[in-house]
Amino acid sequence: MLLDEKKVLEQAENAYENDNDELAISLFLSLVIDVPEPNPEALQFLSVIYRYSKEDNEKADYWQKLYVERIKNLANDGVQKYVMVLAQIFQYGDGLEINEEKAVSLFTELAENEYSEAQHHLANLFKHGWCGISENSKQYLYWLERAAENKWPDAMVDLAELVIFSDDSNENELIKAAKMLQDAKELGSWRADELLSTLK
Repeated sequence: MLLDEKKVLEQAENAYENDNDELAISLFLSLVIDVPEPNPEALQFLSVIYRYSKEDNEKADYWQKLYVERIKNLANDGVQKYVMVLAQIFQYGDGLEINEEKAVSLFTELAENEYSEAQHHLANLFKHGWCGISENSKQYLYWLERAAENKWPDAMVDLAELVIFSDDSNENELIKAAKMLQDAKELGSWRADELLSTLK
């Protein structure tokens, strides 16, 4: 994303958060009309604004359709961030028909290619038995550990919690868990910060 594009996107998001829908729409439109590659986040925001603020489902559906097509194109180009988004779209049916098999396939492919967010997501699918997957504690721990090793903050916190709240953890494991929480905090995890404050 170009610096100017990023700046405009931030301004548009701020306008939206401050309930200035007209300014937000104008700024988001500048990122999707008459540009070589429409900004996917702007397309999504336009869909949300028209759906919930303007209550115009026709326009919301239009922008959502363009958003999903843009995500598909970026995913087909191999951009991992957008493969992840596409997998979530298939999982939740947000703009496409739910396809749990396709979602799991994409999450797994990303996870196997060391994409830490997908590793954590896949871990949670195994933990809860979501998305057509059977609960599997071994697979949950396997993917959680891999995501934590790859520094996904939520995975680091989840793994540290397992150690801290286990009756079987030894002193070395507890020290490692505290260090993992500190690392997650430095990566911006509010959960890690909150948990560390309870350990003092």
